[in-house]
Amino acid sequence: MTEKQRNLKNILINPSFQLKHALWTLSTGLILVGLYSFFVYKKIEENYAILVDASPMDEEVKKQMWLELDQFILNLGLYSVIFLVLACLLGFFLSHKVAGPLYKLKNSMDLIKEGKIEQRVQFRSGDEFQGVATSFNEMMDSLNLKS
Repeated sequence: MTEKQRNLKNILINPSFQLKHALWTLSTGLILVGLYSFFVYKKIEENYAILVDASPMDEEVKKQMWLELDQFILNLGLYSVIFLVLACLLGFFLSHKVAGPLYKLKNSMDLIKEGKIEQRVQFRSGDEFQGVATSFNEMMDSLNLKS
């Protein structure tokens, strides 16, 4: 396995969980960016039409003003999409903090199911569900004492 594949596996611990949530975030965000850009454009266009059409500017200058408005809305949409992609990358990072501990907990339960009752869970510092790991380990210690 190459270093690049190993790194991708480390990021996507539970691909179905992480990609599903990233897809929901991205698709919802794209819809919101599209709606936001559309409504902003329509609102600005109304006021812009009044100002540009009523002004004594040459037709060429008016045409340039409309092009600048279109460019502004295009940039607004583009920056919004860039922000959305950055938010999705942050989402991958945060989902990694959730998916990793759940993956470790599931693996520990599978090992216990196979009879390895000495199995304990250790999460990295900064991972979510530290309390779950502590409770799981205390439960296993309690069950081992009763055996």
